[in-house]
Amino acid sequence: MFFTAGVTAGAVYDEDRVTRAVAHARAMADEVEASRVRLEGSLARAEAVAADAATVAASGEVVDASVALATSADAAARAAELHQVAVETPSLALELPVPLAVDGSATGASVLAGLHEPTATSSDSSSADEQTADAPVETEAAMAAGHDEADLDAPVVDDDAVVQVLSGDVASPDEAYAAAERLERAAADLESAAREIDDTADRLAEAAAGATLERDVATLAEAQAHAESLAADMSDDANLVAERVLDGAAVEAVLDAATALGSVAATEVDVEDPDAVARGREALSDATRTLEDAYAVMEDSHAGWVSAENARRAEENAARRDTHERAVAAAVDERTARYLAAVAQHQAGWSGQPAGMSYANGRLPAAALCPLPFAASAQLSCDAATALIAADDAYHAETGGHLVVLSSYRSYAAQVSTRAARAGLAAAPGTSNHGWGMAVDLDAASSAWLRANGADFGWVHPTWARVGGSKPEAWHLEFVAPGVGQLEVEPLELLEPVDSLLDD
Repeated sequence: MFFTAGVTAGAVYDEDRVTRAVAHARAMADEVEASRVRLEGSLARAEAVAADAATVAASGEVVDASVALATSADAAARAAELHQVAVETPSLALELPVPLAVDGSATGASVLAGLHEPTATSSDSSSADEQTADAPVETEAAMAAGHDEADLDAPVVDDDAVVQVLSGDVASPDEAYAAAERLERAAADLESAAREIDDTADRLAEAAAGATLERDVATLAEAQAHAESLAADMSDDANLVAERVLDGAAVEAVLDAATALGSVAATEVDVEDPDAVARGREALSDATRTLEDAYAVMEDSHAGWVSAENARRAEENAARRDTHERAVAAAVDERTARYLAAVAQHQAGWSGQPAGMSYANGRLPAAALCPLPFAASAQLSCDAATALIAADDAYHAETGGHLVVLSSYRSYAAQVSTRAARAGLAAAPGTSNHGWGMAVDLDAASSAWLRANGADFGWVHPTWARVGGSKPEAWHLEFVAPGVGQLEVEPLELLEPVDSLLDD
């Protein structure tokens, strides 16, 4: 009877131990799930940190921290794989300036080194008997001791065994405690991996923040220098076009905006404070945009002024041309009248030394003679040349050709030769109007036109050279209006068009 009671009591005790062991295993399963969720959260945060750090991936500290984080993520994936726990592990590798070899001793290897490797799937019955309700699981030291003898590549948790324990379908408390131990190890390793991910992610975030601040400070300094230069240049442009805009307020707006930008650029910024640096950059950007907008308005105002001014100048030039043309016409009419008056008084041609002439006949220096652009080598006194050039212009307008000059000014020696060649028909040397540069011999067509029209230009066919005259020479004409020369008209002065002062 006592034996039966003992057996019954022992069975109850074993059943109670199994119940408690299964409950403990289930609690450890909850821990594993909580650790898995925590690890995935750490990995998700790490992914976000890595994405943020990508903008400063060239920094040495960021590179080192990125490698450490990637290594930790690999270790976490390995830990999850060893414990047969499904964890989504994103790629945390940055696109670095140069390829890097991952050092096996890098941060994160500590996670692998500290993994609780799998132990045997069954426990010694004597060790199981020693467990009590107050100490249902081995100590960490005992687990580590078991870890040292384990096979790294074997799964820590046998799915079927653990599922069976967690379902309560187990008779041995030792099997339940063994499953709980495996689950506890898995939770511990996942927790360790999560902590390692958090630590290396913090390190990367700190490195990225430092690199970002360094970059932003450098960018701020460049922006300040650019802003100062821009403010000075646009202020100079505003002063340059101050009187050449449709609306003076546009210039004032640029000057005010330039002053404001210069003030913002000169404002001291706490370069140790990322927020202060960000505010400084934003303030520069806003002030720059305000100045550029004002400058664009001023450009339009200046362009409008240029267009209006050129229209005004074109109208003014048209009026000046009209005035000048009328003045020229009046001067031509006056000169023509003087030419006609001189021709009327000198129908017999010119006689004597022209007034104001200080040189002897046939001995005029080159300075007293002017060329005829339409007749090579031909020269006349300058008043006569001016008149014949005007006549040639009219002849060309009428016929499309030029007067053909056969003889013009003759030197004394040339007159001697001409008289000798013409057997006395030419004037005696020193008496010919060729010697004064006031006579020409022309071809038939030219002489016929000048006989008919020459009076308007001070040229006459002397009576002695006409048909019935003492010495008919149809080709010979003389200038009889010395002192009547260039038109006395003010030169035409036109306004030049204006260009934009703001064009690059």
